[in-house]
Amino acid sequence: LDKAGALIARLLKNKAEFESIAIPVSSVLFVQGDFLQEVSRIIEKYQIPKKKLAIEIDEYVADTSHSNVMVLLQNLSWMGVELILNNFGSGSTGLGQVFELPMDTMKFGRMFIWQLENNPKSAPVNAGLIQIAKMMKKNILADGVETKRQKDFLDRFGCHLQQGPYYTPVMTEEEVVSLLAKSRETLRKEMQERKAYKR
Repeated sequence: LDKAGALIARLLKNKAEFESIAIPVSSVLFVQGDFLQEVSRIIEKYQIPKKKLAIEIDEYVADTSHSNVMVLLQNLSWMGVELILNNFGSGSTGLGQVFELPMDTMKFGRMFIWQLENNPKSAPVNAGLIQIAKMMKKNILADGVETKRQKDFLDRFGCHLQQGPYYTPVMTEEEVVSLLAKSRETLRKEMQERKAYKR
């Protein structure tokens, strides 16, 4: 949390354009008694604006101590933290229960993308999940995009927020800072060149 807070402060000081910095939080850490206090301390220490810090939890967390998780998530939301639900659509939790949670973004894991590309029978189900999430006014993010074919599948089904090796390898903090120091136009041009090279 401290490292993420420091990075956000650094990026804001550099006037970098970015949506948020997300950190995955394990179910064990998430339900620790002082977790909310620690997040609050980081927000205050680094003067983090709303939705610049994101917390990412797995879908199965929603199925454990549901009322406690709901309270934690609601408090984080009131504090201005972006909430991301990882492995959305894995089936570990009922959709009704998932959509009760105050999540901002639903994140599909690598298995979702694999099924979308390799299992024709799963395509209507996965496309339906994307549309349901959109109707619920949630952002949709796909993780682990590796090929143009996967990107095209996701584009076709309306999932336009994507991340993975197709776009960029895993980066160090310094590489992230350097990347975000560039203008959006420069980044767009570099991405197009990278995609053309991968073809």
